[in-house]
Amino acid sequence: MAPHAIDAEGYVKVLDTLQIADESLPSIFSLGDVAATGAPKAARPYVGSLSNSLRNFRVRLTKIFDRALAQAELVSDNIKRLLEIEALETYKFEDAPAIHLTLGIVSAHENDSGESELIDGLQEKSVIFRNPLGSLDPPVIMHKNDG
Repeated sequence: MAPHAIDAEGYVKVLDTLQIADESLPSIFSLGDVAATGAPKAARPYVGSLSNSLRNFRVRLTKIFDRALAQAELVSDNIKRLLEIEALETYKFEDAPAIHLTLGIVSAHENDSGESELIDGLQEKSVIFRNPLGSLDPPVIMHKNDG
């Protein structure tokens, strides 16, 4: 391929149309984790407990699938547009950067002996801080019970 189309981290540099950033190769597209789109990488390692991993797996997989499908549909449409000599559509990742913090607080109650017991279906409390999408939007703070 074009070595200059690889960034310092090893990802494929892409235009906002998901074409690789090389004017001599306008019919080559890149998508998914290998493309430097600004979207989070799906294959990043997950740090957390096994129960949290299993609990959050379905939600995370759905988000990954939705993002991959959106990129695939855009590339498919852009290949058709390229063949028909039409303007290409652009990809924009719409989630603002966020920090997901597990606060270490768990659901518990006091038993008949006065000892603290974890409640069945233990849920860790967490909070997500997300930057605003637009300059006039407020930051987002979401409280969750999923760790």
